Amino acid sequence: MKIGIIAHFRFPLREPYAGGLEMITHHLVKELEKEGHDITVFAREGSDCQNLRILESYAGFSPEQLQIEEDLEERLAEVAYARIFREIDDLKFDLIHNHSLHHLPIILGNELQTPFITSLHTPAFPEIKLALHCVRANLNQQFTAVSEKLSNYYSAYIPKPKVVYNGIDIEKWQFSPVNKGKYCIWYGRFCKEKAPHLAIEAAILAQLPIVLAGPGEGNEYFEEMIRPHLEKYPEIVHFIGHVDQQELNILLNDARAFLFTSVWEEPYGLAIAESLAAGTPVISWDKGAAPEILTEECGILLPEADVNSMAKALHACTEISRVACRERALNFCGNSQMVRAFTSLYERSIQPKKELC
Repeated sequence: MKIGIIAHFRFPLREPYAGGLEMITHHLVKELEKEGHDITVFAREGSDCQNLRILESYAGFSPEQLQIEEDLEERLAEVAYARIFREIDDLKFDLIHNHSLHHLPIILGNELQTPFITSLHTPAFPEIKLALHCVRANLNQQFTAVSEKLSNYYSAYIPKPKVVYNGIDIEKWQFSPVNKGKYCIWYGRFCKEKAPHLAIEAAILAQLPIVLAGPGEGNEYFEEMIRPHLEKYPEIVHFIGHVDQQELNILLNDARAFLFTSVWEEPYGLAIAESLAAGTPVISWDKGAAPEILTEECGILLPEADVNSMAKALHACTEISRVACRERALNFCGNSQMVRAFTSLYERSIQPKKELC
């Protein structure tokens, strides 16, 4: 199949990834290429893609010359997406797959002759709600969501999207079958929505060292909610900064459990999948997509923000088999499952077109 992939505007598709969306989109591109599909990627300059069409934000002007003081990045994204839609139909794709998180491709894609699929990775911003309102009366595209929770959320705006779970490259994660139990670990972006301070509180109650990793040191949340714990409990709370995947893998192999403490409705939770791939049990609040990924064999689900229960779970989780965690990752969280689901959807989407030819 000849497929066009529309990526998020803000960051290129290359390692080290700016975020989970960039990683998922890039993995999908690479896996589809391995299967022999002809893939064109619309993404930022610098993306590691064989057939790249650059999402140019402006032509012949510097941001300073544009004299846009507010929401400059958003205005540039609108220009970039508008420009690529002038050529998409001319390129004669079998199908376009949109991962942009932007309202304009949803609206413009609905007008194409080419089959169009939009994957929903997050809850709807106001602009996305507007786009869905614009297209739902004459829907000419399909939608997918990264979890059942997110699909149910979007069913208030459009017909219930098909669920296609995210996938990670399991083989890139080295697996340790022995729970060494030296410490627990939290990693991610330091912000109030992901609430690492709750993981710290649980570790202090359990008297178990915790290793914290990720970007965000120095922001207001970090200085107010994390720094005081580092200073007061230096023997328990250890911050090591932003680490690469190899370093993170080593940390996970030696960890008793990964604490997933997000207090917003995480649409998926790639960190859960990565931890399971390393064989590390996950302790999480019972919210978002966590209940869809975790089973009793590989994790523990708790009432939201119940740090006392999380502290107790840090002692109970030693009974969880790391082999079972790895098996859950292999059976549920891999790239192959994601790609199979998408290629099946692609084939069904272009079937009417093929029958008319």
